[in-house]
Amino acid sequence: MSLLVLENALKRFGSQEIFRDLSLSIEAGEKLGLIGRNGGGKTTLLRVLTGEEDLDGGARRLARGVRVGVVDQRPVFEGGTTVLGSVMEGLAEIHRIEARMREVEEHLGDPGADTDALLAELGDLQHRFEFLGGYDFEHRVEAVLHGFGFEPGDYQKDANSLSGGERTRLAMARVLVQGHDLLLLDEPTNHMDLLGVEWLEQFLKDSPAAVVVISHDRRFLDRMCEGILELSRGTLRRFKGNYTAFEKQRDLRYETELREYEKQKDFIDREMAFIRKNMGSQRTAEAKGRLKKLERLERVERPQAQVKAPRIKLGGQGRAGDLVLEVRELSARVGSGPTERVLFEDLRLDVLHGEKIGIVGPNGAGKSTLLKILLGKLPAETGRVHWGNRARPGYYDQDLSGIPDGRSILKEVHAQRQDLSEHDIRSHLARFLFVDTEVDKMVAVLSGGERARAALAKITLEPFTCLIMDEPTNHLDIAARASLESALKEYPGALLLVSHDRYFLDELVTRILYVDGPATREYLGNYSDFEAQRGAALASGEERARTPTAKIQRATEAPPPKTNPAASAEKPKAPAEKDRAAAPKAEPAKAAAPPSPEPKTSEPKTPAAKSGAKAGGEKVRNPFQFQKLEQRIFELETERGELEKQLADEQIWRDAPRFKQVMQRKEAVDAELVPLYEKWENWS
Repeated sequence: MSLLVLENALKRFGSQEIFRDLSLSIEAGEKLGLIGRNGGGKTTLLRVLTGEEDLDGGARRLARGVRVGVVDQRPVFEGGTTVLGSVMEGLAEIHRIEARMREVEEHLGDPGADTDALLAELGDLQHRFEFLGGYDFEHRVEAVLHGFGFEPGDYQKDANSLSGGERTRLAMARVLVQGHDLLLLDEPTNHMDLLGVEWLEQFLKDSPAAVVVISHDRRFLDRMCEGILELSRGTLRRFKGNYTAFEKQRDLRYETELREYEKQKDFIDREMAFIRKNMGSQRTAEAKGRLKKLERLERVERPQAQVKAPRIKLGGQGRAGDLVLEVRELSARVGSGPTERVLFEDLRLDVLHGEKIGIVGPNGAGKSTLLKILLGKLPAETGRVHWGNRARPGYYDQDLSGIPDGRSILKEVHAQRQDLSEHDIRSHLARFLFVDTEVDKMVAVLSGGERARAALAKITLEPFTCLIMDEPTNHLDIAARASLESALKEYPGALLLVSHDRYFLDELVTRILYVDGPATREYLGNYSDFEAQRGAALASGEERARTPTAKIQRATEAPPPKTNPAASAEKPKAPAEKDRAAAPKAEPAKAAAPPSPEPKTSEPKTPAAKSGAKAGGEKVRNPFQFQKLEQRIFELETERGELEKQLADEQIWRDAPRFKQVMQRKEAVDAELVPLYEKWENWS
């Protein structure tokens, strides 16, 4: 069933045409990602879909009764509205349907009542009530608030006292609990931490609603979407599959169309050569005939290349010592008295030349504070930060304070390197897509994406030996992110990177520093490795944390007991501990620690060797968890065997980066196996 249809849509802003002849049909339940360059019209198209913008041509048709959910990018809450109250306001239709169901049930016993009609209406009401999640709305409100980072202690806060990012997340929570048929979302992962992003993508996947989402988060698009809409140069193209599938299809389509274009061009060139040679000769009639055929020939247009991206090349000619940064017993807290909170404690970190380290953690955990302490911009409570010999760090601030208002782009960047000529600066800015008069734009009027590109243009002029970057992909479209990603891969210096872009982290880093109060610690590998290691620790009970997989309860599941909504509003129920539990105190992170020793193999006491004895002897406590433990050990042992085979191949010794990667992964596997073996041995 088509929920929303656009036919031959045309949209202009003044004399500028945003798109024309655009057609789109959104079916029930499908999940679509909308991508394209910044400024290419994605938000305009989304506003046309919501009905906020009128078309200049064509038609928009919304199916009868379809409820469309849209998140206000600048939400406003009535005075005195609490966090919980603002979300409960979104459940008006659920309460209306519930009241009508009770009325119908009461009328069923009336003398002379049209029972068939009432039963039919009641069936429709129950179906809609279930679709909207009416039987478990209290649980869903708590799960959604929790997924967006709101704890029970936040429920009675004034919604207008929240930060801008918190208000945006609250507005999204209010929309998600309402149970719409179609959700239209513009960059929903902004202002969310990584666990929140993972929770949201799982929520949207499980939701029965159709979703169209604008996002530059490639991992989010991969995991959540089953179709991609690409808006490029006013044309909308649809691709099946997730973002990775889209990239392959786009490249294949471009190559195919380019071959067709070149084939026709060669044909036209040969025909024109014949016509020029023979016009006015004995073969003039044949030449004229061929010319007429060419005039009637439908021309194949040259396919459009991919979206233009900045051509980023980082400095790094300077060479620091092998040890770029040494951190010892670093601690920081925020607040005082009852509100005091540990950001990190006794943190140890060694950063070597060429290392690329990702820093992740919940919002407000202190990631940006840590970077500022390392740079000397903020004081630490205790500890020592020592920069190595000839180390010269460069800083990219997520607030883009390094590119202040007051000057043009050209003058701001030229002020960084006054030894360069204006021509050199213009050439440098052109690589960041600032050409001609665009370099004279005032910084104050730049969009977020333009300001981010200007900040990158500025930082790349200097030969920094270490880059400290705080959310550098914010405001960048996918093409610009990919360009920055490639530049950082080639960058020879050290990199400390705070980011919530999981794809970006996977492609770049070889170590993860997870910052979350006493639970702060290091993990070897990229972000996917971190997910696997932390997931195993959570499964084994070594760590506890918020799970990002709270789901909408399906209508087919048994509904929880109904409670009084008013009572629930007065005393909100706390989310289940498995959804969002505080992490226990753990050992402080110790960077550059030696690899964990490999388990003894002379007399291996592994599940493979002793599971029969365990199963045949004493009764196993919690056999389901024990089975999961054995399965995880088996997976890791299998992976370790594959890694050892790779290390035995002499070819890998000639490929230093690959050798380092395999060794690091083997060390991570060995380190994960040690506590699992111990847990297996002590299971009773």
